Amino acid sequence: AAQYRMPFAHLALLVQVPGVDVTERAAVEKGSDLDPDEASLLDERVAAARAWLATYAPDRSRVAVQGELPAAAAHPSDSDRAFLAGLAERLDAGAAWSGETIQDAVFEAARASELAPGAAFAALYRAFLGQPSGPRAGWLLASLEPAFVRDRLRAAAAPGTLA
Repeated sequence: AAQYRMPFAHLALLVQVPGVDVTERAAVEKGSDLDPDEASLLDERVAAARAWLATYAPDRSRVAVQGELPAAAAHPSDSDRAFLAGLAERLDAGAAWSGETIQDAVFEAARASELAPGAAFAALYRAFLGQPSGPRAGWLLASLEPAFVRDRLRAAAAPGTLA
């Protein structure tokens, strides 16, 4: 019971994000290296997550972070741009890079730009996934490299985005 065990939904997200070392990520989230039993359990759960995604997962559980700014993010509104730029600034502030802190930053940036939370999350998902919805945004972004996230937010907020 004292062993570290990553939540399955989070694990299923991480195995879909290109370039994520799940074992390294688990150690970061645990706060120390995994012991041999934890590493073995993680390997089993990674295999189970991949099998679930390939066979049973609903479409909403399948995530594909786009390597380039998606066409769906081509024409953001002025309020979307303000939100995305504000979020990039908040994430530059050096706060801890965790799902919870990023989720809080999303809500703060939405409030500051006077954008409804639903519209803010839709703008965020369009910028990263090319669709208007997705998994918990803070945890999705926390699973990505911080520089990639900030660069993508700035690109999506830039005037003339994919003009």
